[in-house]
Amino acid sequence: MLLVVAVTTGVLDIGSRGSAIQQRHVAIARKAAADAAEVRQQNSALAAQLNLAAHWLADTRDVRDRLMSAFATPYTSRITGHTSDVVSLSFAPKDAALATESWDRTVGRGDVRAPIAPYSSPC
Repeated sequence: MLLVVAVTTGVLDIGSRGSAIQQRHVAIARKAAADAAEVRQQNSALAAQLNLAAHWLADTRDVRDRLMSAFATPYTSRITGHTSDVVSLSFAPKDAALATESWDRTVGRGDVRAPIAPYSSPC
């Protein structure tokens, strides 16, 4: 009888420990998702990473919703390839083409759908 009580207590203890760990993961995930919302305006890439980490910790509805919202936000990136300030920019939405002109006498051209920066060539 004593053995049955000891085994039952051990099984219940393991179940309680698993539940406590899951609750902790949910709390940490919600905190990470809230932190992501705070930094989204300053650093959208960090916000996306925080939301993804939160989702990996706990796949709850609210954490999933914040993750989807983070990826619905358009991302920005720097225009590279010029050694001076960009003074002119043209965008062709139909072709998703971007052209830039700089004080360094270079013109940059690129496709905004591509993850690589526009290339520059002398004027």
